[in-house]
Amino acid sequence: MFASRSLLRISSVTTELAPFVRSGDVRAVRRYCVIRPSRAREPLIVPATPRQPLTRSRCSAASRSSVSAFFPVLTMLQSAFSSHSSTHQPLDAVDNETLPNALHHVDVPTKKATFAMACFWAPDALFGATPGVIKTRVGYCGGAKNNPTYRDLGDHTEAIDVDYDPNQITYEKLLELFWANHDPTARLKTQYTSFIFYHDEDQKAAAEKTMKEQ
Repeated sequence: MFASRSLLRISSVTTELAPFVRSGDVRAVRRYCVIRPSRAREPLIVPATPRQPLTRSRCSAASRSSVSAFFPVLTMLQSAFSSHSSTHQPLDAVDNETLPNALHHVDVPTKKATFAMACFWAPDALFGATPGVIKTRVGYCGGAKNNPTYRDLGDHTEAIDVDYDPNQITYEKLLELFWANHDPTARLKTQYTSFIFYHDEDQKAAAEKTMKEQ
């Protein structure tokens, strides 16, 4: 038995976040979840800051000298190839015809689901590879800080926004993925807290129902 260091919570609009709960029963902790409504008047998902670019490596003095010695060889090869002239025939003229557009827009009825389950890269890969999911976005939500960033996200939680086709996959199926992959033993940290952010009362009811089944 061990004390869980995670928090999965469900709450309404007015309910404050529940205090940290320690439990030796992982199953019980899995059922302790917060379901929060998304706020349409506020940005739900703030784009994550791109990762830092790779830094350039510095060449040593020995490598610079070897590169300098190699340049004359390249110059000799270039002059040898340039001395060999060849005649190329022009391409045949192409008739001025309109090609069909390769992009075909299809209106697909989509719905939105939002989850927070520790670091957002793993659930992004999980939901992104799920049939019926149209698009995923990762970012931060749930907090009060304006314009959170990767370096300073304040009291926000890492989350994933999922656009899905309800004709191919249901919200309940997405909840099954959430419960199956949510880690109740994740280290306690605000940005890694588990949440289910509901967008309407139907999603709230479905989330509460699946929570009781865990």
